[in-house]
Amino acid sequence: MIRRPPRSTLFPYTTLFRSQFLKAAPLISKTSYRCSEHTLSDSKIYSKEKQTYFGFEEVSESDKVEKVYEIFKKVADNYDRMNDALSLGIHRCWKDTFVDQLCPNAGIKVLDMAGGTGDIAFRIVKRLRDDAKSNALKRNSVENKELNSRVVVCDINSNMLMVGQERAKSLGFLDGHIGSKRTLTL
Repeated sequence: MIRRPPRSTLFPYTTLFRSQFLKAAPLISKTSYRCSEHTLSDSKIYSKEKQTYFGFEEVSESDKVEKVYEIFKKVADNYDRMNDALSLGIHRCWKDTFVDQLCPNAGIKVLDMAGGTGDIAFRIVKRLRDDAKSNALKRNSVENKELNSRVVVCDINSNMLMVGQERAKSLGFLDGHIGSKRTLTL
């Protein structure tokens, strides 16, 4: 028969651990739990709001909306340059192809949702103006049918629309104005 050593020699730290655990027990519900790579606080564990990812961080869906808004607010002035750098300019080809596929004609009504600075909308208006000029030259008239068309850019971020408004002025779309905090009419 094998004799076991007394329990106290097997677990010399049991008493110490037990006393420390009991002291810390009331604090456990107020601290964060660490599960694999994610840290969850009580408010997230018991929250009924859905969680989603923002980069490498897990946030509530309402917090993500605010964080995305703030990012676009900060980058609005450089947004088009960032697109150029990140896509190596290919995004311009994509946008031109999109307008080619859209094939806008005089009298068209366009609502560009989440249009940002209005890059696609400007391409549409330019195409309408170019078509109106070429048609006017063919008919030897100065009739401008692109005036019957309407292009509206809608975006949740007013900073992006303000950059679009400045671009509209610099491109000669003098009628480009922000109709509300969320739309830019060209």
